[in-house]
Amino acid sequence: MNGLIFDHLSSRWDEAIPLGNGMLGALIWQKDENLRFSLDRADLWDLRPMENQNTPEWKFKWVHQQWKDDAYHKVQEKFDAPYLQNPAPSKIPGGALEFAIDALGKVKNVRLNLKEALCVIQWENGARLDVFIHATEPFGCYLFEGVPEDFEPRLVTPPFQKNLGMGIK
Repeated sequence: MNGLIFDHLSSRWDEAIPLGNGMLGALIWQKDENLRFSLDRADLWDLRPMENQNTPEWKFKWVHQQWKDDAYHKVQEKFDAPYLQNPAPSKIPGGALEFAIDALGKVKNVRLNLKEALCVIQWENGARLDVFIHATEPFGCYLFEGVPEDFEPRLVTPPFQKNLGMGIK
């Protein structure tokens, strides 16, 4: 098999099983007691206008000159400081699907088959999950087998309206 094999699900998003095609992507991991598919699209961006982007300094030549003059702090004041108060443009998340998996018991193995672009998770109780994202089309699918009849996903939407202490309300 060409791919990755684990005996457990990652408990961190940055160590998750990645699936995607350049436009549509998913990270498969365990968040608390849930199996989580973090879903994303490459074209989801917060593109609100920013005042500092329409200035003469918004050019590489100006940034490079500040570096040469040992005055890079001017670049940080002009671009980094405002971004910390109002982060845009910024990549925004697409959302997530979560499944309560505590009733399934211990994971037997997690496999990412690179040739088939397929993630397969098997539990010791015989439950199985296949996850696939098409290589060229904007869709993916998943199939659970051997799970309870009432086993359903929960859609988790990003907290876009939540006050995060960054000037966003």
